[in-house]
Formats: sequence, structure tokens, C-alpha cells
Amino acid sequence: MKKIFLTLCSVLTSLAGFSQISLSASDIGAVGDQVITQITSWNGPVPGAGANQNYNFEGLEAAGSADTTYFVNPALTPFASNFTASNLAQGSAGTFTYFTKSASSFVLNGFAFTVPPIPGIPFSSAPFKLTPGIPVLNFPATLGQSSTVQSTSNRFEFDYDTTLGILNVSKIGVTATVLDTSNINGFGTAVFPSQSIPVLRNLRRQRISFRIQVFASISIFPPSWIDLPANLIPGGGLPDVYTRDILFWANGKKAPVATVSLDSLGNVASADIQADLLVTSRSMLSARPAFEFIPYPNPNAGMLSWNSEIKPERIEIYSMNGKKLKTIPVQTIANEVNLIGLENGCYLLRAFDSEGSLGQKKLIVNK
Repeated sequence: MKKIFLTLCSVLTSLAGFSQISLSASDIGAVGDQVITQITSWNGPVPGAGANQNYNFEGLEAAGSADTTYFVNPALTPFASNFTASNLAQGSAGTFTYFTKSASSFVLNGFAFTVPPIPGIPFSSAPFKLTPGIPVLNFPATLGQSSTVQSTSNRFEFDYDTTLGILNVSKIGVTATVLDTSNINGFGTAVFPSQSIPVLRNLRRQRISFRIQVFASISIFPPSWIDLPANLIPGGGLPDVYTRDILFWANGKKAPVATVSLDSLGNVASADIQADLLVTSRSMLSARPAFEFIPYPNPNAGMLSWNSEIKPERIEIYSMNGKKLKTIPVQTIANEVNLIGLENGCYLLRAFDSEGSLGQKKLIVNK
């Protein structure tokens, strides 16, 4: 469903401004933490790079499949022996990702995944250890951090007794080479249905290429590892895998608050958002305005005026997660009320006339 994200609230939020943030190790999950995300479809624009950007995710709704990422002790995972240097792992949907986290860096050491039963395939899991590791973040992480890292996995091997042409094969090995050219190239304000928060924009670009080898002997020669010719591999070999995502990091959120996946043409394919940022009151947002209600100034420093075709008798103020904060009776002839007591942030104003008809708009408070 197509959405237009550069709404009045998001534009005005950028005027309020957040300074650039930096991330420390405490902003990344630790053993025992968990983060729930929800995948939503999105045909909106690609969030831009640069300073003081406005990233508007208000049009996203809590829909699609949910996924929970668990931060666990690597020693308690099925692939602990392959990643003895790691001190943190993430588990999700049968896949484990391994990291080393310290006060100065957060480094990807590799990944392992389970394989569904496939006829003729004599293994049920595939661990890939990256040597050297890929630095996800160096602390303090801030605008300008970049990396160009090529990491080659230890060869993943499995027994496979067969004959390929003149080769007597006893093992097959798969080696993955990862080229990572990620960088933090922007910061600004991310506006979600439940709140607005400062974020860093992290463009993650990875290419994973695979090489298939066989441990084989020819005639009287001793066995050795040999690159398997592409013409002997069905389909010519394993294709390269390209990943291009935009991750948004925020203080205290333990993992990216949003991951925007791009397709091969560079357009947005989907968004993966932390679930608590998508929560909002359905009844609050489903009500259809009956008349136009335009608050000003917007952003507002405390004294609110408005233009309206109908005289409201009261104004209700809601937080962006649907909680009613206050009701203000409109008792004067002048279209003006005081917003005393409201903290800086984004709010929904709902105006009602004497018959209960509704007008509503979003408002930024910036004192």
C-alpha cells in the first residue's frame, strides 16, 4: 500500500531538530536481551543520507510477520565449537549470528544456519566463520564511520564420497568471501507511530561469493583440495549474494530500530521495525475527520491557535501511542488555548464541536 511519508508532522519535526547522536557498547544488546521486530511492506522513498535528515515511518502499520531476536551466550548454542572467540550470539528462526562485543567495537564473526532435509545432502547445518571479522560498529559510532572489509570463511566441509570425471572425491568444501563496504552516512529524526527519536543512518552493503572445492585424488596422486570446475556444478555454481540495507540505530534500543531493505534497483522492498515503535491506537487513528482543523504555529511553543470551519467546544490531546493526555475546553471567543505542561514532541490534536463532529491534526511542541 502506497504511503506519502513527508507529512506535515515529519517536516516540522525536522525543524525542531535533534543533534547527531553517538552509540556506545551499552546501546547494543547483551546476553539475555531480546528484540521483537515486525516486517511491513513499504513503497515509500529511500531514506536519504546526510545530516539533519527526517525519516518518516508514520505510515507503517503493525502488519506482517513478527520475529524475535534473542541475544544469547555463544557457548550455549549448537555451533559453539565453531565460534569460540565470540562472546555474543543472536538467534532467530534457526539461524545464529556470532559477534565479539567490547567497549571499542562490535564485530561480526560469522553465522550458522540449519538446513532442511534435502535428499542427497549429508548435513543439517552450515557454519561460516569469517576471518577476519567484519566491524559492524566501532565505538563511539557516529557519522562518517566506514569500512571496506573482505573476509574469507574457514572452509565449510562435509563428507561426500563420489566420482566426478577423473576425480575420486571424498569431501566437498564451500568457502564464502564477504566484501563489506558499509558506512554510517547520515543522522536525523525517525518518526514512528508511537514516538520520534534521533537515529544514525547506516548503509550496509555486502557481497557474498562462494567457491566450491573437492577433496579429491587423481590416479596415483595424493588427495588435495581442488576448485571444482563450474561446468561440473549444476547451474554453473552458487550465485553471488548481494545485500543492501539501511539500518537505523538509536540510543538504548539494543538493535537497529528499523532496517529498510532495498531491491536490486535500489528501491525500498520492505521495512523491519521494532514492534513497540509501530504500536498505536487503532480506534484513535481510524476515526475520520468531519471538518478541517489546522493548528498553528506548528511547531508550537505553548500557545495554540487554529483555523477551523466549525467552532470546537473542546480539544483533546493524545500522545502518538494513543494515550489521552488532556482535554481543554474552548471557552473563549478567540481561537486560542494554552498547552502548558506538554513536553517537546509530536502529538495528535482532536477537536470536537457540540454535536461530536471531529477534526484532527498532528502537532509538534518545541519550547
